[in-house]
Amino acid sequence: MYILVVGRTYPDKNDPDGAIFERDQARALRELGHKVVFAALDLRSIRRWRRWGVRRFEDGGMTVYRADAPVGPLPLRLFAAAGERVFSRLMKRVIREDGRPDVVHVHFGDLGGCVVRVCEKYAVPCVVTEHSSGFSAPEMRPSLRAAYRDIYTHASAVVAVSAALAERIEAYTGVRAAVIPDIIDLSMFCSCAKRKGGGPFRFVSAGNLIHRKGFDLLLRALAALRDGGVDARLLIMGGGEEETALHALAASLGVAEAVRFSGAYRRPDFSRALAESDAFVLASRGETFGVVYAEALACGRPVIATPCGGPEDFVNERNGLLVPVDDAAALTEAMRCMTEHIDRYDPAAIAEEAGTRFSPASVAGQLTALFERVVKENVK
Repeated sequence: MYILVVGRTYPDKNDPDGAIFERDQARALRELGHKVVFAALDLRSIRRWRRWGVRRFEDGGMTVYRADAPVGPLPLRLFAAAGERVFSRLMKRVIREDGRPDVVHVHFGDLGGCVVRVCEKYAVPCVVTEHSSGFSAPEMRPSLRAAYRDIYTHASAVVAVSAALAERIEAYTGVRAAVIPDIIDLSMFCSCAKRKGGGPFRFVSAGNLIHRKGFDLLLRALAALRDGGVDARLLIMGGGEEETALHALAASLGVAEAVRFSGAYRRPDFSRALAESDAFVLASRGETFGVVYAEALACGRPVIATPCGGPEDFVNERNGLLVPVDDAAALTEAMRCMTEHIDRYDPAAIAEEAGTRFSPASVAGQLTALFERVVKENVK
């Protein structure tokens, strides 16, 4: 099968994590024997400087087209209309140089708005995978619901990366989505040995330093834990708008010396940090999947998570603890329980379960079955 994967951008030296999950998924599909071409539709504003226009290159044997146009943040319908013109030109070139794809797989619904009608023009089925954190909000504007409904109904199928996200998509748009999780890079997240050495209990956390990720709650829970006599340390990996405020909060709580902020999240650094930690914790207020939780599990680390829209799909009594969203006391108690009962968790079993569920082969296999179905239906 010939699959055209459409992502928001493509990793490079200036943006090594840009659309890295889309790239990994494309590579996994290629490993199953499919012909895969990647189309990076980078519509970020002019403030994100890059070379405008369309380029074609090879990366690890995969053909990549990169279309850069300074569209920027716009209301969804306007964004889709502007992006559709860019993708229409890109699709013509892809077909001319690499042939007509059997199916197009586009990541994120807003980007899907740029793609679905072009696919209809060429009679190519289009699958939209939704990841957007916008669906984590407790409510969505009626105009935005209508815009997403329009995009999804023009797609051949919609995929959600968690069961909770699928429920919200149906509640907001009336469209049913298949549930297929994100891929974990098991070549990088694979160490399952327990941390060597004694000393304080080491928690690691990772994510953008924004309110939704709950780092303020985590710092308060750590302070309460240490006030209760537990010698615990915390490494926070990530950058964002709340970084200065979180440093100040750590100081005001008296835990500045027990907390280290490492800056931006990078997958190789996170993998090494997990190997040097005892457990992972993140008190997120909203997720659509929660890839850092899954990466920690793939390294055999038990996790403390919240049932915030993604982690509840895969965090269980064998691999961690779930605490209510925005409950500092419950989070403190879960951290205390983790420090006292860490030996209950089997790192190898945790890693094996995560590897089976999130392996590239497993996820790509589920996607392949979906693609085969929509292609067959399109022929009818």
